[in-house]
Amino acid sequence: EISNKVCAGMRPPLQDVQSEQLAQLMRECYSASTEVRPSALDVAARINTIRLRLEENAYEPPEHQPLLPRRMT
Repeated sequence: EISNKVCAGMRPPLQDVQSEQLAQLMRECYSASTEVRPSALDVAARINTIRLRLEENAYEPPEHQPLLPRRMT
């Protein structure tokens, strides 16, 4: 049944995907056209790039704590 739905063009919704870049990659992977679908190497590289950007954006140092530990006196 799932294969029939996929062949009919149905794809899972992307509403829970937090990254627009990841959603775009998923849309490309969902494409019926082999010319639009990225290669496995391209998918791996793009996922790695997306992961690195998300990790960079996720870290926000707390305002009340110094970035470096205090020296012991």
